[in-house]
Amino acid sequence: MKTSRILAIMLCLCMMEGILAACGKQSSEAQPAAQQAAAAPAVTEAPAQEQEAPAPAADAAAGTQVITDTMGREVTLTKDIQRIVAIPWPWTSFVFTVDGSADKIASMSATALDSYKNCMFEVLAPGLADVDTGFIDDGNSDGGSFGTVNVEELAKLNPDVVIIYKRDAELMLPTLEAAGIPTVVFDFGGLKEVQDGLLLLGEMLGEEQMAKAQTIVKWHEETAALLEERLASVPEEDRPSVLMLRDGNLRLYNSGFSNNMMKQAGGIVATVDENGEIVKGGDMNFEQLLMWDPDYILLGNFANHTPDEIYDNIMADQDWSQLTAVKNHHVYKIPMGIYRWDPPSTEAHLLLMWEAKMMHPELFADIDVYAMTAEFYQTIFGYTLTDADYDMIFHTELNAHSEPIQ
Repeated sequence: MKTSRILAIMLCLCMMEGILAACGKQSSEAQPAAQQAAAAPAVTEAPAQEQEAPAPAADAAAGTQVITDTMGREVTLTKDIQRIVAIPWPWTSFVFTVDGSADKIASMSATALDSYKNCMFEVLAPGLADVDTGFIDDGNSDGGSFGTVNVEELAKLNPDVVIIYKRDAELMLPTLEAAGIPTVVFDFGGLKEVQDGLLLLGEMLGEEQMAKAQTIVKWHEETAALLEERLASVPEEDRPSVLMLRDGNLRLYNSGFSNNMMKQAGGIVATVDENGEIVKGGDMNFEQLLMWDPDYILLGNFANHTPDEIYDNIMADQDWSQLTAVKNHHVYKIPMGIYRWDPPSTEAHLLLMWEAKMMHPELFADIDVYAMTAEFYQTIFGYTLTDADYDMIFHTELNAHSEPIQ
């Protein structure tokens, strides 16, 4: 009996030990999980409205673009450019050509407006004749090579972007930036600078405009390549000399662009000094012109001087008949399309071919510059040129007594 009690007591002790051990194990396993749950942050779902609303900074960035200009400056512009002011005279016509509309032209200078009223620009985009040009004084070059800007008047135009040339940047940028006017710098020089500007403008305005700019650049490149190929066999000494007159007062046309294009088309600059350097001064006397005796004389479109004034010995009251260019009827008024062709223009490839056919007709007899011009206007503007348009562009009446360029 005593033995049975002892056994029962021992059995009870063993059972209690097992129960206590089991409880201890459950407690030790549960503790880390509880601690982890306490440490973990509560996960809550944001309201649907808050998830959909963009952050203010992201919303602002979505409406802007950053453009790197020809000086390497990063300029922040709106993506939806609606108002453009181009300080260099030709670039108002570039904006119209690349954009396909005059709606973004906030204003233009008086010199650009004068061109507009006398060329295809007004034919394609009537309605700009009364634009306010008061933001710039073209006759005062103290503030830049295209005139002095009245910044207060410019600001009233509320431009999304202003275009200037690199050569004027040092003078103009501090004032424009201080006024908070977004400014993009383009470059001036030759065909390459025109192409760079076209592509930069296309980048600023959008995909459709970029495609148009690329089409124009392709024409430029193809024409330049054709000229290089065909003129390669013409030595320097066989290339004709060319003199360009800015007006009827015997002022030379000192444009790096025009000289570059003329040389690319197979000519040489007639107006050089005894050291072979191109004469920089604008004025000359008639005796100097007789010494140069150019093979061709080209008249720019910044004045109303004409070939007949030379053929008839009216210009500067001089006897022009002594000159080789006059004897051969090689005096021409340079064409004028969307803008003057003598400075930079979107139609630069047409100027190249016109000059090449003028100076080397035998090498380019198979090229129809009229057909090239028709392609430009049809492709870029969806416009079919009329006979009157051709006469306007190529100054048919003014060049009537000169050797035809077919």
